[in-house]
Amino acid sequence: MSEGIVTSVPSALQAPVEHKPLPVITNTGFMIPDEVFSFFDISDPRQTTNTNTKERLHNVIHYFWENIGGGELGDVLEAMQKIQTSFGAPRLGSNRLDQMFNYVTIQRQINQLEKRKKALSNG
Repeated sequence: MSEGIVTSVPSALQAPVEHKPLPVITNTGFMIPDEVFSFFDISDPRQTTNTNTKERLHNVIHYFWENIGGGELGDVLEAMQKIQTSFGAPRLGSNRLDQMFNYVTIQRQINQLEKRKKALSNG
């Protein structure tokens, strides 16, 4: 058989690729992948007892998960990293999670206001 000759062509009618579900830590009570904890430099997620931190992580990961329409966890982390690099260093007394949570909160508020504006202009 000669090299460089295509022996099979993928069908254009292949079934759509299903997205993997978001991997979770089952004992935290929130759907937060282990990789997200390491992204925000949280060393042992199972020892993190602060509910506020878990809620913030949950909100951040699901915001990005929804915005990219599911997909792989690597895609979510890449989207988070792109935004994170635009922030610069956190303020004194703040951390990367605080920055990202504030960004997500503001983006959700902007999205709600845009929906209201659109509803008013169409009505």
